[in-house]
Amino acid sequence: MGWCDRVKVIAPRKGNVKRQRVLTADHVTAHLCISADGKVLPPCIIFKDSFPHRTYKDGVPGIWLFATSIIGYMNTDIFCQWFERCFLPNCGRARPVVLVMDNHNSHVSLPLIESARANQVVGGFTRTAQPHLLQPLDVHINGPLKEKVKTVCRNLGLYRCGVNVSNAKLQVVLAYALDQVTPSSIKEAFRRSGLYPPNRQAIPEEDLVPSSFQVQTPDENEPPRTCGTCGHFLAHLAEILVPPPVLPKPQRISSRSVTAGRVISGDEMLRALQDKAAEEERKQVAIEERAKQREEKRKRRLEEEEERLVKRRKRDEEMIQKEEQKKRERAE
Repeated sequence: MGWCDRVKVIAPRKGNVKRQRVLTADHVTAHLCISADGKVLPPCIIFKDSFPHRTYKDGVPGIWLFATSIIGYMNTDIFCQWFERCFLPNCGRARPVVLVMDNHNSHVSLPLIESARANQVVGGFTRTAQPHLLQPLDVHINGPLKEKVKTVCRNLGLYRCGVNVSNAKLQVVLAYALDQVTPSSIKEAFRRSGLYPPNRQAIPEEDLVPSSFQVQTPDENEPPRTCGTCGHFLAHLAEILVPPPVLPKPQRISSRSVTAGRVISGDEMLRALQDKAAEEERKQVAIEERAKQREEKRKRRLEEEEERLVKRRKRDEEMIQKEEQKKRERAE
């Protein structure tokens, strides 16, 4: 979850309008997780490039997880850390546990699947086209939470001129906003998404876009029409002149997103990840073998050059000795 501070202001038509910025300059990601019983699990705060000032942990619970990445977004390593250090210790003792995630590939890795299976956690993805309908955080939590964070930041800027909410203090504001998220609102988010209690009719039909493409298939039971005189097949002029329906061009989907909902802790996904890991290991072994062969060729080439150099020096010394011998003979 990221933040963008946008408000309407009154300004003159001419001239530049300057407004103090009270949010962070760099991107900060807050990875949030809520449970159907109304609890907020410890989040993970991801900074870009490096950690901010050394006091960035002040004022927040000690069970929060802090991490860094190159662009400030989630990756597989950080998600595995959050799963081990934040989710498993705080998801309760009842098993199995269902973990519903969005469709980003950073949530899929072999260590995560193995850990989830070992701890009886069933992980599943929502569909790519419907994350805002099936994700309780998007349904009822993220919007009000962002507004609370932005309101607190704006109030701080108005209360004390020159105040800037830096990366080191943003998580304090987030902690204050999370404390105001009530268990009833979390349960309402799960109810609206239809996840808990399970309800297939929770999402209204008007929110779903029906398919706009229909293909008319010929009736296999209808006999072909032929002319009784010549025996040629008959066809209406419209069937000949009207072009056939064209399938819509598929939209380009990012390689890091999953196209459909699926369970990632199943045997099929585990085998696929194991095969992928084995293939990557084979590729790495092949790369190392080629590098070893190149190094051996380089060493042999250096040895051959050294041998040629030694032979050349030896020939030069023999030529010098012969010249000196001839000079001595002429002198005698």
